[in-house]
Amino acid sequence: MTKQRTLLYGIFICGVFIYIDRWFKWQSLHDWSLSVLINSKLGWLPFLNDGVAFGLPVPMAWVKFITVPLIVGMGYFMAREYRRGPNMSEWKLIGFMAVISGAVSNLVDRLVYNKTIDYILIFTGVINLADVIIIAGFLLLYFTHKRLPTAT
Repeated sequence: MTKQRTLLYGIFICGVFIYIDRWFKWQSLHDWSLSVLINSKLGWLPFLNDGVAFGLPVPMAWVKFITVPLIVGMGYFMAREYRRGPNMSEWKLIGFMAVISGAVSNLVDRLVYNKTIDYILIFTGVINLADVIIIAGFLLLYFTHKRLPTAT
């Protein structure tokens, strides 16, 4: 598959996931009392997170200030790798796009609501689909990263 086709598929796939995430967030806000637990460790539980990952208490102004340059930086690295030619794998491109699109979805929450809307209860934490997309993107980047040969 060509890189251009991968780019188009990646944009489409990330767009679909972000649309679903935004819809779930909208559903969480408009039916806040809805809680569907499969058991005490897994289910749907709307939660407004005013921290960052795992609810760590970081001032929201700092989070907004740091998030925008990180997203722009990831976009820069993706564009740079994309322009280098055939060396960039399709999975690496999709990994970059996943991280960026998930981060943008959470940034929208922070800019509009000053919090992140989470809704998936997993054990003791509550996350959203954008978080899952970010993690999947980082895993793709990690596993597609070419290691430099080590000197022996």
